[in-house]
Amino acid sequence: MANVRVRAMVCFAMLFMAMFVSSLAVAKDGNVKQLPQGLDSRHGNQPTSLEGKDFRLHRTHAMDASGRVIDDVPAWLVDVRDAYPGNDKFDPMYDTKIPAFEGAIPNVLHGKIALYYFYGWKIVPKDWQIRYAFISVDGSDGFSLVAPAGEQQGWMDFSWFNACVGCMDEEADGLILGAHQAYKDDMQIDDMPSGEPRLLPRPWMLVRPDKCSVLFAYRPKESLPVEAAMVAVWSERNLIFVGSVYAALPSAQKSLADFIVRQYRKDRSRCVHQRL
Repeated sequence: MANVRVRAMVCFAMLFMAMFVSSLAVAKDGNVKQLPQGLDSRHGNQPTSLEGKDFRLHRTHAMDASGRVIDDVPAWLVDVRDAYPGNDKFDPMYDTKIPAFEGAIPNVLHGKIALYYFYGWKIVPKDWQIRYAFISVDGSDGFSLVAPAGEQQGWMDFSWFNACVGCMDEEADGLILGAHQAYKDDMQIDDMPSGEPRLLPRPWMLVRPDKCSVLFAYRPKESLPVEAAMVAVWSERNLIFVGSVYAALPSAQKSLADFIVRQYRKDRSRCVHQRL
């Protein structure tokens, strides 16, 4: 019960901060939404996660939908330290039975990728290193990796939100159809512009296959080109889940970036408007 109260208080505080920060952003920058340009801009308020201290890895074997072991793709299960203060337990990001990996991996990518199970299978380039793996008490979770030679040679981020209303609204604003109005209704910011924000850097590609997902790509000044996908689940007019993947890979690995982003959207986009 104490944990529930702590979570509720943190969510309220995060909602207040989201309102405050959003009002400053509107006042300073006008109707603009900054897209992530690196992991610091994504999770700069989080300390770098350390294996053994913040997360643990367990080697496993992924199976495809037919039950066959995918033996030429390394796979790991991820445990993350509990977010509540004073709790030193590690939470497994999986149930007793690990679901099969449903995607069809192109032959050309075998030997070039790895799989991590962290709230579902995550496809990443082989030998990349985990930078962030965390569960937040406000319902936002993150899993980020960098290339062996460092972030300038490649970075990826998987994030999802399912408790903090302001966090979900802000994440989806300007990307998911209808999210801007939900943000405006929930935050009740009088001077928030009525139109969707202008995205910076400006995407050179933005496609909304349905009401609950978007695929987009852009080029930050200080980063490799980024390909991204976002998915959402609604309950009536309110968001109840928002997830995203951002993949900044060298141009020689564009086919891998395409596969990772589109597979993420395919696996998670159900476009369900649930009635609670």
